[in-house]
Amino acid sequence: MNEAARSIIVSSSRPREDLDMNVRGTTSVMLAARDADVERIVHASSASVYGNPRGLLLSEDDVSTPFSAYPAGKAAAKLYCMGFDEAYKLPITILGYFNVYGKNQSP
Repeated sequence: MNEAARSIIVSSSRPREDLDMNVRGTTSVMLAARDADVERIVHASSASVYGNPRGLLLSEDDVSTPFSAYPAGKAAAKLYCMGFDEAYKLPITILGYFNVYGKNQSP
């Protein structure tokens, strides 16, 4: 399970760190999974890769239009996952969360 994530605000103010976490970190997870012959990877992406919604419903077929470094990094990581699935036959499930929050955060 790859749950690499940062807040949009931190990602936008430090895009290089966001690149390291979302893209390079995801690639490291994919390489380790491939080398260890894992059965499946579950990757946490974000609905923000689709940009600002044009309607009430989003589809995986919608065009990716990131509005900042955070969704751009998530979109790139998602593409790497899809590439590993095709190139190395490493089954990957990609989840596109809308809002993830925890203790002391507002929904």
